[in-house]
Amino acid sequence: MPIANTYRIDSLARFLMCAVEDTYDTAATLTPTDVFATQSLQGDIYQGDTEEVRFDGDNGVDVPVITGNPYNGFSFDFYGGGSGAKGIAPVAGKLFRICGANELITADTAVVYEAADISDADSGTFKMFQRAQQAKYLEYLTTGARGQLGFSFQDGKKAKFKVSNLLGAYYEPLVLNTTVATDYGDQKANLPLDVNFANTAALQFDGHQLCVNSLEIDNVFGLEVSRRDLPGCRSSSLKKVTPQINITFRMPDWEQAFNPYAMASTEQGIQRKPFLLQIGNVGQHDGKILRIAGAGANETQMTSPQQVILDDGNVGMSVTLRCLSGLALSYL
Repeated sequence: MPIANTYRIDSLARFLMCAVEDTYDTAATLTPTDVFATQSLQGDIYQGDTEEVRFDGDNGVDVPVITGNPYNGFSFDFYGGGSGAKGIAPVAGKLFRICGANELITADTAVVYEAADISDADSGTFKMFQRAQQAKYLEYLTTGARGQLGFSFQDGKKAKFKVSNLLGAYYEPLVLNTTVATDYGDQKANLPLDVNFANTAALQFDGHQLCVNSLEIDNVFGLEVSRRDLPGCRSSSLKKVTPQINITFRMPDWEQAFNPYAMASTEQGIQRKPFLLQIGNVGQHDGKILRIAGAGANETQMTSPQQVILDDGNVGMSVTLRCLSGLALSYL
């Protein structure tokens, strides 16, 4: 039996709905098909800037705190599998847009995501639901939300995207005395391709194939989010930064491939080289191929080379790639 006057909430009994807004900070209508399959969903509700209220002559104990610039935040992981058809946006496309990307669809060919102009970036409406009882849910709403998109994989595991610093307006949470319908479609069955030798058509720096143990991109579209609640406006604002790729790989043959130390050297100037990751093979995995590469001129700088000992005993290198022309994410 539950303890009187408490909710018995299963920590896993939560889910998220989201949609791109037509007008900034104006709630989009959410339907059962707007549910999104997340992992490690976390809600940071009623965050903000705190300030102690002190006056001269106080006793030093009666010091209340007020919260300004209140907002709701969310973070979660997701797989981000392709739609299965070339030129059809994946379900995750709406999240890429809410994390600052433009969506360019070429029919029967590809869907490409690149950083949008800051003044024209999309925003989203989100609702997180927690099941409190059989037909009772707690609802956490935010509007005008924007976030940051990360991406990572390590050997033996599927690649994942991560949404972090997803910030939007604060609304007081509600109790819903009803069930909440959801329709995931094929999201939970549509997993991405394994990142292995057979499926990875390319993982290259300056045209050299790398044998990679792990890869992590901290901010795919190079846009940081901050929350502001000012007289006359409230917004989740974006600031441009340089995307970085932290990558660990087996030591390449210095004579046949490249010397990581020489590649990172700036003695003769900044070395700008292309980067390419393609998971999936054309003709075999069409509609599910994920491609991440430098945007535009595809200029990437190798920095911070360090030797590491890999789990299999081999000597490897850990480097940071600075994506000087940004990154583009495509489904082919």
